[in-house]
Amino acid sequence: MSTIVSSFVKDRASAVQLPTASLIEGAAKAWCNYNGTAASGTSMAGVNASFNISSLTDAAVGYQYSTMTTPFDSNYFATGGSSHRAGVSWMLAAVAQNNNNGIALTSSNVATPGTAADGTAVTSFGIGRLA
Repeated sequence: MSTIVSSFVKDRASAVQLPTASLIEGAAKAWCNYNGTAASGTSMAGVNASFNISSLTDAAVGYQYSTMTTPFDSNYFATGGSSHRAGVSWMLAAVAQNNNNGIALTSSNVATPGTAADGTAVTSFGIGRLA
């Protein structure tokens, strides 16, 4: 295996330069954009685009979780996300699973708190160090 050692990475077209630590420590290590109404079982059904995600599980109405291909290395990571459905106000809670290898999302309608509902445009992400 080859190793590249560098303090900065520079984009050829825009000339934007970033410290390599920003790429290694600061970038999203996993993300998934999907349609919660099209998710089915454990598969990639309903997924529009993703990075470092091997599957999406539709556990119940308003509750889906994604499984990461490469998990986080510890309990020290952050998750977030959003959920939307045209014409409806939504609230989203993002919770990392205990086993460090996925991101669980619960969507509910703000107008009826506690009522789970699937969003049609859902995005989740995780930031942290990978195993």
